[in-house]
Amino acid sequence: MEALDTRRMLLRLIQSRETHYNPQVRMLTSPFSSPGYHTTIKKADFIHSTRSSLIYALGLLDTELEEYEQRAFDIIRQVISLQDTDRSRSTFGIWPWFYEEPLEKMSPPDWNWADFCGKQLVLSVLRHGHRFPDELLNDVRRAVYNACDAIMIRNVGPNYTNIAIMGAFVTLIAGELYKREDYRTYGLERLVKLRAFTQERQAFQEYNSPPYTYIAILELSKIAVET
Repeated sequence: MEALDTRRMLLRLIQSRETHYNPQVRMLTSPFSSPGYHTTIKKADFIHSTRSSLIYALGLLDTELEEYEQRAFDIIRQVISLQDTDRSRSTFGIWPWFYEEPLEKMSPPDWNWADFCGKQLVLSVLRHGHRFPDELLNDVRRAVYNACDAIMIRNVGPNYTNIAIMGAFVTLIAGELYKREDYRTYGLERLVKLRAFTQERQAFQEYNSPPYTYIAILELSKIAVET
């Protein structure tokens, strides 16, 4: 059986997104879709997703091609600017779903976005931090700290399986990456609690469904690979 050429697959995927990049907004354009909650947008042809844009930026960097470097940095810089950095607000440390809809217009904001966006940022620095401009590297560090603090303040339990794992990933990797023992310890303790909780039930708690079990295994595998 022929081995998978993952680099070729990545390049093909990145090239397929070329027409979806909006250089004016510096984010990835996506057709609008909604699960019917969080966003108040009812109708739109296209939006600019914070999460999808960060995934795209990481993919650009993973190609290791210099021609994609500046675009990735532009996206990361733009998405970071959308994070709530006001510690007096309940939405501190999280991002809106879309560029078009600030946090104060969401109903309600999605606190999981500290986990989803924080994960892409720590992976970007972990894999490619040596390529970042110093100023952007510092901005990403502050954004990751904000995300970690938001995750710790929220402190979801092990019954919220995928977010429990993802939050552990963000805090653990950030702790090791930035020599923050408080984040590292929190991430490890969350994994210990998840292990005990799951062993007692002999299954992942969240909906006990194949799709969520797949997500849980995938997120745990990322921790194993990156630590």
